[in-house]
Amino acid sequence: MRIAIISYPRTGGTTLLHSIGDILNLKKLSEPFRYKNISHEVLENPNVLKTQVYDTPIDMDNKWFHKYVSDNYDFVILLGRKNSAEQAISNHIAIQTNNWDGEYEVNEDTMKNFEKENAIKFAEDCKSELIELSNTIYKKDILWYESLYSYDVNIRKKSVKTHIPFLNKVQIDKLLKNIDPKNRYKKSKKTY
Repeated sequence: MRIAIISYPRTGGTTLLHSIGDILNLKKLSEPFRYKNISHEVLENPNVLKTQVYDTPIDMDNKWFHKYVSDNYDFVILLGRKNSAEQAISNHIAIQTNNWDGEYEVNEDTMKNFEKENAIKFAEDCKSELIELSNTIYKKDILWYESLYSYDVNIRKKSVKTHIPFLNKVQIDKLLKNIDPKNRYKKSKKTY
């Protein structure tokens, strides 16, 4: 089986990649084209691929790559975040601290040099690109971070059943444990 997660920074894609890969015992490819000059041939084996909306192999442009994924992957999950301000804050802190896969707090130190307008514009641009891909190439709904990582287990369960329908009940229960909001990277309720 080949599953693709198309996302952008700070939308929960890495957690989802590792959860699905572990549950289905599939090879995990996390952003294989980011800062690397590799071709799409890395995608030939059964795998779970997580890539950003704007990352592509060296031998394909963005549109051609997404068409390839749409045509050759068994299932594609489009993962975004509705709250661009929260995504921008999370992305800024990850850049500031170089901590992409761990807990963080929003405070004066982590928010140093935060350029809110530019950060939110980047978040909105990424979201717009994902929406465009959703409407044109993939023709499917976006799974939103706010639903997948909701504090309401029923909303999480509905999101999983709707957007990740290839999992059985036991696998869904495992995924729900992995995406429990108590495991979120952000540990403070403070925002800017």
